[in-house]
Amino acid sequence: PLLVIAAQAVAIESGQSETFVGTTLVGFTTSFPEIAATVAAVRFGAFDLAVGNIFGSNAFNMCIFFAMDLAYDGEPVLAAASAQHALSGQIAMLALALGVMGILARAQRRIAVVRVESWLIVTAYLTLIVLLLR
Repeated sequence: PLLVIAAQAVAIESGQSETFVGTTLVGFTTSFPEIAATVAAVRFGAFDLAVGNIFGSNAFNMCIFFAMDLAYDGEPVLAAASAQHALSGQIAMLALALGVMGILARAQRRIAVVRVESWLIVTAYLTLIVLLLR
């Protein structure tokens, strides 16, 4: 509950929506374990483990919607959520699709030292942030 209380306070004090704070600050903060595990896997050369962690974490996180509905007596949680989350979901699906396309295409095109798909995923997320700020 402390993270939720702090995030609500940040939203109120900054004048930003809870959607924005949840999508950016809370999303980033709670992703640290996945980031650490993925970086460690890459350093050990366990690339399938790293990619599996990313896709597996995303898939598991989507299952949390089920748990949210079980834990709440009122209307379905998604029905009560801000319409802005439809945009967040669309960007998440785009990022997932870009990741899958990168795997399937096995492309070697890079910008600097990073593959094009990775740049596109980051660009999609940054676009989401800008759109949520409006």
